[in-house]
Amino acid sequence: MAEQRGRGRLPNNIGDFSGLLLVQLGLPAILFFELYEVLPTLYEGNPDVLYYGNLLICILFANTELSFWMTALKTSGLKSFAPELPARLKPGWVYCQWCKLNAPPRSSHCFSCQSCILRRDHHCVFTG
Repeated sequence: MAEQRGRGRLPNNIGDFSGLLLVQLGLPAILFFELYEVLPTLYEGNPDVLYYGNLLICILFANTELSFWMTALKTSGLKSFAPELPARLKPGWVYCQWCKLNAPPRSSHCFSCQSCILRRDHHCVFTG
């Protein structure tokens, strides 16, 4: 089961992959434009404000990228923790005939990734 952990993290279709590229290439382009074009013209006479502005933008960008990749790499499928699922059905749980697993409440089967997903919280255009 550990060998499947890293597979399937990138989006499968072209629409989702283009959204991922937009986020990963668009945000750095905006960042560099702000750092090297906008801020120097706004704060020509005050280098302290320019320095702290650049520092703030870099911290916010690093936070955005870290949050993005933590969201994109988190799995929401049941197959990642299938050995921990109960062998008998608990109240509210259902048996998925496609995955052959007991699925917890509020989960449903996704036919594009062929697994049951908790709370249908995946397939975001920007995070894949």
